[in-house]
Amino acid sequence: MDYLFAKFIAFDRLKAWLLEKISVLRGGDCFGCSVAGHGGGGVALAELGYGLFHTGQLNDGAAGVGLIFRWLEDKFRVSIGIPAKRFMELRSRKRLSRTRFLDEMILAILKKMDQEDGLPGQHKGIKGED
Repeated sequence: MDYLFAKFIAFDRLKAWLLEKISVLRGGDCFGCSVAGHGGGGVALAELGYGLFHTGQLNDGAAGVGLIFRWLEDKFRVSIGIPAKRFMELRSRKRLSRTRFLDEMILAILKKMDQEDGLPGQHKGIKGED
């Protein structure tokens, strides 16, 4: 079964790569169209989607989490899945951080700001964590 499963994954990745190349050839708005690492992108986008939803960043806070998930799926061409199920996955994380992707984003932005300000990298973790 491992071989068959690997074949399905390979064909899925080939399909995504071909769709990206077709989009670029057609002059689409694809700027990479894939989400790096982080559980295949779905989990990372779920974190981002819930962050956007709970801070009311889209449509003056009126956009529902389902609408945000579908928009992210469309723009990044990644299947996120059912919002409630993804939220349960995020809640069940016990190791490291429940919001690893968002934490990494924060640290990357703070590091860039520190570099441009000529400061040594002082952000090793979120909220004083190492």
